[in-house]
Amino acid sequence: MLHNTEQFLGTVNVRALHAYHWPIIRVVASRFVDRLELRRHERHLLGSGRWKSIRSVPQQRGRDAPSGDVFELYGTPAEDGLVSTVVHRAS
Repeated sequence: MLHNTEQFLGTVNVRALHAYHWPIIRVVASRFVDRLELRRHERHLLGSGRWKSIRSVPQQRGRDAPSGDVFELYGTPAEDGLVSTVVHRAS
């Protein structure tokens, strides 16, 4: 659900992000690496200066539990000269 000033940025599959090259740890602790990948992607978006905040929402798989690896990203545009590094994470 979009809040007043949010824009839909897109859908990201954290399993497709490969900023961390930890093949053994990825097998043993995949959720940990997935969270690191998502945080790094959010920081990259915030670092661009275009967004004041980023909110990631796990994508729903029908009536099943939310996905742990596919997220919908929403961003609040940064105001002129004002950039914040606040990240909101909805569950």
